[in-house]
This record gives sequence, C-alpha cells and structure tokens, in this order.
Amino acid sequence: MATIIRVLYVDDEPALLEVGKLFLEESGQFSVDIITSAPAALALLDSGTYDAIISDYQMPEMDGIEFLKQVRTLGNTIPFILFTGRGREEVVIQALNEGADFYLQKGGEEKSQFAELAHKIRQAVQRRMAEGLLRESEEFNRSLVENLPDYVIVYGTEGKILYVNPASAVALGYTPEELIGKPVLSYVAEDYRDMVTAKLASRKNSRDIPAYEIAIMRKDGLQRSVIVKGTHIQYRNNTATLLVLTDITERSRAEDALRESEDRYRTLVENANEAILVIQNGRICYANPKLVEIGKYTQEELAQKPFLEFVHPDDRTTVGEQYKRRLAEEILKDNYVFRIVSKEGDVLWMEINASLITWNGQPADLVLLSDITERKHTENALRESEEKYRTLIEVAFEGILILDLSGTILFGNRAAGRIIDAEFAVEMLGTRNVLEFLAPESLPDAIRDFSHVVQGGDAYLVKYKVISTSGREVWIECMGKKLTFKGSPAILLSLRNVTERQRAEEALRESEERYRTLADTSPSMIYLVDREGYVRFVNPAAAAQWGLSPDELTGKHLREIFPLPVADQHMKRICSVLAQGTNQNFETCEFFPNGERWIDAHLAPMKTEDGNVIGVLGISDDITDRKKVEWALRKSEKKYRDIITKMQDAIYRTDREGRLIMFSPAGVKLAGYDSEEEMIGLNVALDTYQNPQERERFLDILKEKGSVENYPLVLKTRHGILRLVTASSHFYYDDEGNVLGVEGILHDITELRKKGQALREANRKLNLLSGITRHDINNQLTVLQGYLAILEKKQPDPSLSEYFQKAATAAQRISTMIQFTKEYEKIGVNAPVWQDCRTLVDTATKQAPLGTVTINNDLPAGTEVFADPLIVKVFYNLMDNAVRYGEKITTIRFSAQESGDNYLILCEDDGNGIPEDEKERIFDHDFGKNTGLGLFLAREILNITGITIHETGTPGKGARFEMTVPKEHWRIPANEV
Repeated sequence: MATIIRVLYVDDEPALLEVGKLFLEESGQFSVDIITSAPAALALLDSGTYDAIISDYQMPEMDGIEFLKQVRTLGNTIPFILFTGRGREEVVIQALNEGADFYLQKGGEEKSQFAELAHKIRQAVQRRMAEGLLRESEEFNRSLVENLPDYVIVYGTEGKILYVNPASAVALGYTPEELIGKPVLSYVAEDYRDMVTAKLASRKNSRDIPAYEIAIMRKDGLQRSVIVKGTHIQYRNNTATLLVLTDITERSRAEDALRESEDRYRTLVENANEAILVIQNGRICYANPKLVEIGKYTQEELAQKPFLEFVHPDDRTTVGEQYKRRLAEEILKDNYVFRIVSKEGDVLWMEINASLITWNGQPADLVLLSDITERKHTENALRESEEKYRTLIEVAFEGILILDLSGTILFGNRAAGRIIDAEFAVEMLGTRNVLEFLAPESLPDAIRDFSHVVQGGDAYLVKYKVISTSGREVWIECMGKKLTFKGSPAILLSLRNVTERQRAEEALRESEERYRTLADTSPSMIYLVDREGYVRFVNPAAAAQWGLSPDELTGKHLREIFPLPVADQHMKRICSVLAQGTNQNFETCEFFPNGERWIDAHLAPMKTEDGNVIGVLGISDDITDRKKVEWALRKSEKKYRDIITKMQDAIYRTDREGRLIMFSPAGVKLAGYDSEEEMIGLNVALDTYQNPQERERFLDILKEKGSVENYPLVLKTRHGILRLVTASSHFYYDDEGNVLGVEGILHDITELRKKGQALREANRKLNLLSGITRHDINNQLTVLQGYLAILEKKQPDPSLSEYFQKAATAAQRISTMIQFTKEYEKIGVNAPVWQDCRTLVDTATKQAPLGTVTINNDLPAGTEVFADPLIVKVFYNLMDNAVRYGEKITTIRFSAQESGDNYLILCEDDGNGIPEDEKERIFDHDFGKNTGLGLFLAREILNITGITIHETGTPGKGARFEMTVPKEHWRIPANEV
C-alpha cells in the first residue's frame, strides 16, 4: 500500500480550504490538514509532521511569502507550493527566490486545477526524498574519508594522484590542490621507489595490495614512516588504485626518545647538586653521590639502611608521619624543613621535596634534599638584628615611617602613629598612602619633594600640614631618605610634630598684617566699635564718607555721628553680634553729607586672646552705583521678557557647547517641559534633536552663511514626540568678535505637515480597500467554481442544468466586478480633480446592470465637483444598489440644487426605499446582502474632499441619497448659471 502524503493547506478562506481538501483526499493518496492563518500553521509544524505545504499568498496576519521565509529560517526544507490568485510576475520570482518548490495560480477549470496541484505535490515530495537520500549517502562517505587520521590517496592508471584527504595533504606539507595531478611516486622516498614500483606491478591483476612499510617525502624535505595498504577501485567511472597509509613516525621517534631520556636523566641524577634518594619500605634503596657527600657515609653503608636513622631525633616523628601520609596518597604541601645528623655528628638543615613513584614494580618515595644549613644560620642572625633595631625605632621620640615608592605605608612606629592619631594596625599597613593625610595646600610640595627622594636626591628638611585620622590639623617637619626594605626600594621618613610652633608664628604674622592692611590699603569702610557704642578705630575710606579725618571720628559715640533712630538701629545690630558671638551681613540705606548711599555691611565680634568679646569689627562697601545698575537692568529685562513671553514662536539661545541658556515660554511648551529652569543646561543636540548629527549640519550652514531663515528641523519633546519646525537663527558674539553661541526663533509646522500626510494616508486607504475587495471576490469565485465542479461530478442530473447555468452566470458577474475594480485601482492614488457630474452618471449608466430600469440624468451640463477620481464608483454603486434592492423600481433620477453655500447632488428612485433603522447602517462595512462594500466605499471616496452622503427617502416610496458638496468644491460655468 502506497504511503499517504501528509499535506498542510493554509488559506484565509475556509470554504476554499474545504474544496481543496475534498479534491485532494478523493484519490486516497493525501491526508490534508487545513488551517486559516500562517502563524497557526507555524505552530502546527512544531507539533506535527508533514510532507508538503500548500499556502495562499495574500492572507491578513502573514502573507504566503513571509510564511515561506519563516519556514526556511527555521531550517525546514519541506516542499512548499504557493497556490494563489495573485499572478504578478514579481510575486512568482520572489516566491521561487525564497525557496518555493512550485507556484500555481488559482482559476480555470477546477478538476484540472486540483489535478495539477496533486501532481505538483507528488513531484515535490518525491524529489525532496531522493535528494535527501543521496545527500545523506554522499555526506556519510565524504565525512568518513575526510576525518580519517590515516592518509588516503587515489591515483589513476597513469600513476597520477586523483584525490587526497586532508590528513594526507597535511602530512606531506602541501595543499590538496598542489598534489592533484602529480605522480604518486614523486612523494615516495627515493630509497623505496623501486620497491614500491615492483610491489604495485606484482599486484596489478589482483584486487588487494598487502601491507608494507616505506618512507614518504614531505615538501620541507623531511621523511615520515608509513605502512601502506591498497586496493583497486572505480573512481569517477575510471579504474584507479586506493592507498591507505598509516603513519608510524611518532611511534618510532617515541622509542628512540625513551632510550635517550633514560640516559639523560641518569647523568642528571648522578651529577645533581641536591641529594636524591629512593625510599622503599622505610629503607634507602638508592642514593646519588651528593647524599654520600653530605652524610659522610659510603654507598655500602647507605644501602638498605632505615632512612629515619639519618633524621635528627627531635624531627623523626614529623618526618615519619609525613612519609606515612604520602604513602597513603594524602595531599601534602610541596616541601618542608627538617634536620639530619651526619656520620661525624654534624647537624645539617635540609629542605625536602618528595613524591610517590614506582620502583621495581613497587610503590616508593622519591626524595630530593637541599642543604640549607648556611641559609638557616643567616636567617637567625638577621632576625636578631631586626629585633634590636625594631626596639630602637619603637621607643624613638620622633615618628618614623617606611613607604614604598608610591607612598604606601609599609611600617610606622608609635610616635608616627601619635602624630596622625593612628596605631598602624595590620589593616592600615600596605593599604593607606601617606599622601592621603596631607592637607590640600601641602600636597603639591609633598609630591615634588617625594619625587626628589625617589630619584635618589639629597635629604633636606621640609614642613607640611597633615590631617589626622580624627580630622585634627597637625604641622610636621620631616626628612626622607631612600633605602632597601625587605628586598625592595623604599623611603625612610623621619618626622616631628611642630604644630604649636607653627600656630605661634601664624598668630604673630596675622596680628602684624591685620592692622597694617586695615589702616592703609582697604577701599572698604572699616571701623571698630566697643561694647558701649564708641568708635575705637576708623580707616580713611570710612572717614571720607563724612568728609572728616579718622582722628575726628575716633572716640565719638554712634549717636554723635548718626541721627538718633539710625544710631539706635546700629546699636541693636551691635548688641546682637555681641550676644550671639556670630557675624551679621545686611544691606541698608544711609544718609551721608554727600547724599543717600546704599551700604553692604558685615559685622563680626572682636575677641581678645583669652576669648573675651571686646567690640564689633565692621566692614562696609558703598554699593549705590551697583544698585542703580541692578534696578535699570531689572526694568529692561522685564520689558523684553514680556515681549518674549507673549510670542507664539519659540525664542532660544545656546552657548558654544550647545547647551540651552535661554528658552521662551512658547519653546518650553513646545518641548513638553513645565518651566524654563528644567531646560536650562540641556544639550540641544542630544536632548532636543531627533538626530544629533543634524545639529552638526545646521552649524555647518550657519558657519557658511552666518545665518539661516526657515531652515527645516525635526526636534523631539521631553516625552519623545517629534515636532517639525523651521529655524531662523544666527551666531551671536562678544565684544571682541568671538562666537558665544547660537540664538534664533523656532516656528512649529507640525500640524501643517500632518495635514499633508493625512491626504496621502487617505489615498493609501483607498488602494488598500480596492485590493481587499478584489482579493475577497477572487477567493469567493474560486470557492464557487470549486463547489460547482464537485456538484456536477457527484449529481449529474440533467434537471439541474438550469441551476448550474444560473450559477455560472453569477460567477461571470463576479468576474466582471473584479475586472471593474482592477481597472480603477490606480485612480485612488492621484490627487482630487475637477470632474463633470453629468458625464460621470452617463459613464456609470453604461457599466451598471440596469435591466429594464431607466436612468434620468437631470444634472446641469458642466456641473463640476472637486473629488477623488473614484467618484464614478459612487454613482455606479448607487445605481447597482437601487436595481438590486428596489424590487418594484422602474426609474432612477439624478439632479442637483443649491443649499446655502453648499451644493446638493440627489439620487432618487421609485423602489421600496430604505427602512428607518437602516438609513445609517447601510454605509457600514459588510452590511447588506451582497459584498457590503458598495455604500461604505462610496462614503469613504466622497469624504476625501469633505463631501457627505445621507439617505433621506421615505420607506415604501423610494430611496433618496443626498450628497452635500462644500462650497469650495463645486462650480458651474457662468453661462449655465
């Protein structure tokens, strides 16, 4: 019994799927699963096994080409047949390029069509099965030969190489291409060529060639030893010889290398500087000459002597335990130290390295002993010396630090720890850098001096300020010297605390400078008032405000200088400073002999060395001119701010780096922010441009022209919404002509651009509707013809011929509709034009199926409307609907009349009319008994240029459709008016 072919059939038309399933399964050769969407089909492919796929092209969620791409992307090579009503050449080409096996167009006589489809399925499945078997066989044989470690060579009757596997090419040092066509004997070592020639000649008439050993010659001149076996074969329809060469070169080399290794290691052991011995069962079974030299024993005395007898009595337990644990194969550290006793009684320190080996077929311990007696004596002496100097450093009064060459603290004594409030715990050593403790003002000098010492410069005394771990400021004097610490270069730093001395020096300098500066150089008004309000000091600048000398003001009370209310106000401030002990700052307006002046005053308490407050020090500056400038500036800013705030366009300014420094309210709103403050500092290229590179192009044009007007830009709001603007901008400069940034005006044209896009979108929708209509009708026509063919085959009753004829007529009618929509498909992509209404009605009359119905075209000649070219379809659909559903209809009349500024185009008939509850629903998609697209499409076409359509007739008396044309979209020639 023949194998059933499992087919997955995908189409968005269920009825078409049922017809196809019936036709294909009727033969008994196919099992067909049907499904209405490509995504669902992909899921079925994951869970089921199929031999072929049939797919429609145009489907709503995923079309047939995309479905094919998805199947091939998954690595599935299942036969794929595209079965569709689409017959465009580019679709066929794309399908075959994407991996479709066949392309079959729907339509035509159904029996022949599905018979051809069944044939294509069988052909594709059989071809794919044959390809798979051949590919598997070839791949297996090729993989076997290509991955053999042995060398495979095929040569012809002329002795020339026809094929080599990769292992052969690598072994000979050539590429396969270099070897093909060359004589096979040219790669045999010269000493073996006569032998090979004789062996091949002696076996010329027999199938197999016995194995023998030869040497082959590499490209680099080196030889490799191989064992050759062969047989005669047919290669590409010609007689040839297959040779298989097994490389034995490494085996021969390994045998030679083993002999050399044994000799080499025997010499190494006999002459080693370490004592080497083998211990088995606790006794020495081998010892090299070095052990004889160290232990002062002869080889005979060492032979079979227990090893522990050589170990110092205090170390025997440890060494014996280590020996037992090693024999038990425990993991031990690589080495350790112990003592042995020589024959003469000398105690020697040894460092042992040991590992398990096999000696004469039994486990043994291989031991290497290094004499470290001198090193031990040196280490002990060094520890004693270090302990002595460490004690001296720890009790020293001065701080001592040892640093590495980067400044990291390696050692610090207690005195150094007291200076920086630290005990130099283990976690601080090696982790903290001495530069971390330096005050910022001392850091540059410290880095310079540290570098001098690192480079080996002479030591000299320096002074720095440091900050201790508790935050205390400390002044230190220090001196550094380069040395070696623990085998590495380091810095020795000696330091002492000089904080008290530094403070005394600073206080003295401050005291001297304070009064000299106050008296002689300050442009500010400086004065000292005691606790009672008497002036104890005043500088020349302050006295000049009163037109007096400092001597004339010194000693006077504030009430003698200022009016009483003003003096009392000053005394209140002075008392506040004295009571709180804190500074006060304020601005005030004062009256002087030269007029009213604005003063910026600063008051501070004056203290003695023991902390007693003796008065108030005042420093005041005349800020009258600054105040006037500020007032004028605020007034000017307010005026221009009001102008900018009320502008609808955005005004902006950026600095040289492209950061916003000003943005008007209109700009803030445009960008989607709540306030100008949120935008100040934003990078315009990154935060406001859709494409930051556009900012660079904009600046290049500004540099070239100096300014731009109405330059188009695409900006983005805070929330990522794109806004289309035009920019009128220029550079602005400082007084010296240097560019400071860019400023200008942005005009938002987003809504204007959207209107243009809306018009293009309308045209796109009409094209889509036309395509959907034609595709749906095509599928229905295929289903209809399929069922007609099935019925005619299953019930060939002559009495049904009339019905078959009517059905055939309906199918023909549908075909006519398809042709009509196809002819007008491209009209929707064009812009609206002025069209003559009377001519449009006449054209539709010739195309509509009117039967006995009469058309009265009473539209005025020359009446034109501005509409999409598809408006002729509106008149056609109105006639078609009237004839289909008017029942008693005899006449359809088209007329027009003005209604205010608008223009009404009327379509009236004497049929049954439209029920009240359906007057708006008839314009919905899919409403009605036929396609449901007629009136829906009519309203969409009219709506493109703002024309509306409504049904206003009386049920039972006839339908009446009113098309209202806006005043700017209709016109009548003057002679007609």
